[in-house]
Amino acid sequence: MSIFDAYKTPLNTTDELAYQLAKNDSPFKYDNGYDYDLRGFWKNYGSLNPTATNGHLTDEYKLPWHETFSVQSKYYDGQPWAINPNGYTYLPDRFDSELVKNGLNPWELTINDY
Repeated sequence: MSIFDAYKTPLNTTDELAYQLAKNDSPFKYDNGYDYDLRGFWKNYGSLNPTATNGHLTDEYKLPWHETFSVQSKYYDGQPWAINPNGYTYLPDRFDSELVKNGLNPWELTINDY
């Protein structure tokens, strides 16, 4: 089990099969779910078909390393890099920054480090 498993919604065997069928018939067929809890969205809404005109799913299931992770995510617990629609905060990709390349832990970076 990895640290990332904490961000994956568990599904029983029947639900996993239904999820895989729904995913195969969705715009996210080839999405590995690296930065979004697709299973969580599917379990909550019963579909992986976005209703937004931009083709995106809601912020609710974005994972903390998603480029546009926001305070609206269920996984938000005070991360300082999260976007707040009422006070926009955006940090560059934490894994590709010069700070990380110079040895800093990407999970310890704050807005003040950039």
